[in-house]
Amino acid sequence: VKDAKLREVLLMEILRTVNASLAADKLLHGELSEIATGSARARRYMDLGLAFLSDNNLDRAAELLALHRMDDVFRLGWLAVQDLVRAAKDITNRYSLSLVPEADAKLLEALQGRHPHLEPSVLKELKIDGDSLIRMDALLILGVRIAQIAALAHFVESQLAQGLQLRDQPLSTGETALGRLMAGLIRQASGRDFATAPIAEGEWKELAPTFKAEVLSKSVDLTVERAPELARPLLQTRLRSVVEDVRFFFLNSPGKAPDKRFFKGVSLK
Repeated sequence: VKDAKLREVLLMEILRTVNASLAADKLLHGELSEIATGSARARRYMDLGLAFLSDNNLDRAAELLALHRMDDVFRLGWLAVQDLVRAAKDITNRYSLSLVPEADAKLLEALQGRHPHLEPSVLKELKIDGDSLIRMDALLILGVRIAQIAALAHFVESQLAQGLQLRDQPLSTGETALGRLMAGLIRQASGRDFATAPIAEGEWKELAPTFKAEVLSKSVDLTVERAPELARPLLQTRLRSVVEDVRFFFLNSPGKAPDKRFFKGVSLK
């Protein structure tokens, strides 16, 4: 912005907008660290709103600063994040979180409130650089992931629920639909009939000698092929990770059973 008077006006608008944001979050009389965090977050919302208005074009953004109030720009950025919050809430209102893997359920649970926060590990898994989701690239990645989770939940409920006996035998606390699926597929990969019951310690040890990782991999691939295109990448990633964990455990600990507290991709008794 080359106009000195406009820069002065913008500075005052930015300060007022930041103060209004701090007041709304009841931070004006908070700790200095909280005020600093709230101020930085307000600036990110303004950056995000301007990025949307300008289609991420710096020259166009400079022109738009003369046409739009900064509080409106801030509101646009905040609403962009809230759109994802509402999308996550729509999924949790419609589907049980047990229909999706634990990592995806936690993502949906984290996307709530006025200023949702994702842990660094979640951002890393989503391949989002930095420590904030208040950026256009981060929101686009999150939007795709939320759509994938919704498609996956619908697929499990509409196509797998009967085979997994989700209605006749509701999932227990901590159990997921895909964990139940993997329990059945592991039995098949060991030469037994598909059964959805959690695998007990004794049974796990009995499965080890006849377990074939390639059979489990093929069964997972067939399941992924049945899923809608939008859900396939996420479903494949989640199930493939479990396959590798199971293969590694059977190979390196054939005489032991996994601890269900840390081995959450399979329904264990």
